[in-house]
Amino acid sequence: MKTKSIFAIAIAGMMVISMFAFVQPLVLSADQPLFKMTLVAPGSANLLRRQWGLIIANSFQSVGIDARVVFLGWGSVYDRILTPPPENIGKTWDEGGWDALFIGWTPGSPSTPFSGTFQIYYSKNLPPNSNYFLWVNATSDRYIEEFMTKGYTPEGIQAFKNWQMVQYEDVPASQIFFSQAVFTADSALNFHGYEWIFDNIGPTPQFLTGRNDVVLATTGELLDLCPPLSNSWYDTEVFNAVFDSMYYLDSNYETQPALALDHPTVSADGRIYTYQLRPGVYFHDGVEVTADDVVFSFLAYLNPQSGSQQSAYEAGYIGEDVTFKWLNGTSTRLVIDLENGVGYYPAPDDVSNPRKATIEAVDKYTVRITIADFGGLGKPAATFHPEGDGVAILPKHVLEGVPFEDWKEHPFNKGTGTYVANGQTFSGPIGCGPYKFVSYDPVRAIVTLEKFNNYWNKANLESQGLY
Repeated sequence: MKTKSIFAIAIAGMMVISMFAFVQPLVLSADQPLFKMTLVAPGSANLLRRQWGLIIANSFQSVGIDARVVFLGWGSVYDRILTPPPENIGKTWDEGGWDALFIGWTPGSPSTPFSGTFQIYYSKNLPPNSNYFLWVNATSDRYIEEFMTKGYTPEGIQAFKNWQMVQYEDVPASQIFFSQAVFTADSALNFHGYEWIFDNIGPTPQFLTGRNDVVLATTGELLDLCPPLSNSWYDTEVFNAVFDSMYYLDSNYETQPALALDHPTVSADGRIYTYQLRPGVYFHDGVEVTADDVVFSFLAYLNPQSGSQQSAYEAGYIGEDVTFKWLNGTSTRLVIDLENGVGYYPAPDDVSNPRKATIEAVDKYTVRITIADFGGLGKPAATFHPEGDGVAILPKHVLEGVPFEDWKEHPFNKGTGTYVANGQTFSGPIGCGPYKFVSYDPVRAIVTLEKFNNYWNKANLESQGLY
């Protein structure tokens, strides 16, 4: 029986001699520029992004704008732009904020246009949770609420097209579209139809065959290994292989059951989703996955206290006043203040929100989620698929004893240092995915993963020549 290892290498700062690399103005059309702006190009080793930054800055300079490009590592981009401290939100570059950003958007499942638009542009998702454009437009919000509640009906699709025009006319942004992924790989590797989805939604290493050892190299540094804490594609190079979700996307962008046995049962009013979990799925420390782990994972993604980068996104679908019901019969409440990015958990009685929801472990292998209405139209989200939007199943027995505010610096997230779980010593995350975390060398920026021989889908994948 072969054992496959995956090595993910995060490369940062290959082409800079300091944290900042400044490009001086090339051309000025007048002695007095119209105004000054700084363009941020993240990923110091991404040559394509660097080139576009220089081209666009030069174009600005040719019409009299004093434009310069600053190349930053991804950690600095998150600290300054994507997840800044509250005191820097809305400030210019010179004030500690940002003026303009070059960033890559990626293709995804059929629900991505709706869910991605809601996540990025809905005005209720203001920082520190989302909408770093700081764009507030009532017409945009109305169309977002319409297509989110009507779904892929003719009316919902038309609302989305109407929204696109509003965004095009009002948001100071433009897109450069690449119709083909640029992905360099060993010809011996067989991607099984995953060339585009692999490189953009996130690596799916169980579909990489042709070698027992595979090395993945990235142009961005490793930031977080605990999925809800991460908002970086580069982190997925590591943790997508370590964790599993209730569903996954195949190479045709179709949602397929993974830890769930089938697609959910949905109530007639579209508010109650019931999931049957697959028995006999185990975390890498040998503990079986149960409904409590699913409920706990949603708590982690919803709760800003954990450092979750998806709190506003998940709350938009589910609700801001969520009751969690556990297998032992107890329950706890989380109330989220999206405007300030604050979570109250356990929530006191005098704190509440009208958008109430419930996430319940009905029995060991059954989870029921009751969602609130979306926006002000009196309907739930029609495209509710939290299980397919990246909710990795976390081990409750490992993390429930760690205060949420300590998750960021815990070895589970950092990959350095050690902790004990189920009588074993670990450094790095524990999931139930096809590969288990072995080690992280922060000096050489190398993560080593190896095949998890107790993976629930191991025999099926191997019978197809995968994994």
